[in-house]
Amino acid sequence: MTILTDLTKRWAASDVAIREGASHDRIAAFEHEHSVSLPHDVADYFRFVDGMDDTMCDDFFHFWKLDDVRPVHDIMRDGDHDYADRNAYPGYFAFADYLIDSWHYAMLLTDASHQPAPVRFVTFSDPPGGFAADSFRSFIVQYCDDPNMLLC
Repeated sequence: MTILTDLTKRWAASDVAIREGASHDRIAAFEHEHSVSLPHDVADYFRFVDGMDDTMCDDFFHFWKLDDVRPVHDIMRDGDHDYADRNAYPGYFAFADYLIDSWHYAMLLTDASHQPAPVRFVTFSDPPGGFAADSFRSFIVQYCDDPNMLLC
């Protein structure tokens, strides 16, 4: 849990309230609702801390509560607007954003809990965003070490 402790210390340094983790039942309900199995690092994260309240850290990142995590194609439903990259992220679920939705971060979720959950930038444009990190864990480590390395 060291990396998760580092994460919450970084948030606390920004005066971000540290939320209680999501319950086992809430995680199971999310998995059932979306027909996915959270990778171990992702499930550990949500059990440890369930994202942020409606705020961002001093580095302008906002990590979402599990209840707000959604498939990218669902986020890109905006009335009459048709985002060019709406279908470019199959299986990816947005879990964080930067600078009030300037762009999102999304992780791959499948029915295999052993996969690393690579993280992509969701840019709402064409071409689609590239990879931010090769795994959810790497994303958290990079964020704790130097959040500027995760800018699009």
